[in-house]
Amino acid sequence: MRRRRDSIFKVGVTGPIGGGKSTVCEEFLRAGIPVIAADDLAKEVLQLGEIPRAVAKAVGGGVLRADGTVDTAALARTVFSNPSKLAALKKIIHPVVFKIIDAQFCELASRGEPAAAIEAALIYESRFDRQLNFVIAVDAPREERIRRAAARLGVPQSEIEMREAGQMPADEKAARADLLINNRGSLSELRTQAAFAARLVRKMAESKGT
Repeated sequence: MRRRRDSIFKVGVTGPIGGGKSTVCEEFLRAGIPVIAADDLAKEVLQLGEIPRAVAKAVGGGVLRADGTVDTAALARTVFSNPSKLAALKKIIHPVVFKIIDAQFCELASRGEPAAAIEAALIYESRFDRQLNFVIAVDAPREERIRRAAARLGVPQSEIEMREAGQMPADEKAARADLLINNRGSLSELRTQAAFAARLVRKMAESKGT
């Protein structure tokens, strides 16, 4: 049976960098809940059409490679140390990214999916939470988050701190979320919490569909 456009149960998985969002979303996928990765979409959007030139114009030179594509490492160094440039980048990228996300939710609904999730650090900052039925925040001790993120991305911890400074504080996201997953124990414990959240989402989606 074809589902209505608004029938899919939309879940946001958010939280600070290094908090464990991706691990939670892995458990969602294991439970059969599709996940849309906003960060991956943003990287793709950066290279589309005239967007590289618009980005360079907004944040200044030095962020484009010789072939005209965006050098994401150079872009990160430029915008995360300058709030006004970061705001200019978001103004270009976010409308396109969230339009694609909305289209993907619609496509998943048309395929009969009862629920789907979006993994995005900036759900509240972009006000996309207004489009969602349920938001899950994932958090971990700040020192651990920064260390893990720096190691994963191969950048100094100071760069992670700058990136985090441009986001809503983690405790505020946790307070606003419908469910908080505290990543303060082992990986196994995090996966257990995530699996519980996935089951909860399934039940809420079933209730919404009845």
